[in-house]
Amino acid sequence: MNDELDVKTGVTDTLPTVLAAVVSKSLMVVVIVGSISLAVVRCFG
Repeated sequence: MNDELDVKTGVTDTLPTVLAAVVSKSLMVVVIVGSISLAVVRCFG
C-alpha cells in the first residue's frame, strides 16, 4: 500500500511540472508562429 501511495504522490508531484513544460512550449510555438505570420502580413499585406 505504501508503495502505491508513493507512486501516486510522485505522479501528482510531476504532473504539474510536465503540464507547465508542455504549456510553456506550446505558448512559445504560438508566439513564434504568430510573430512570423505578422511579419509576413506586414511584408505582403
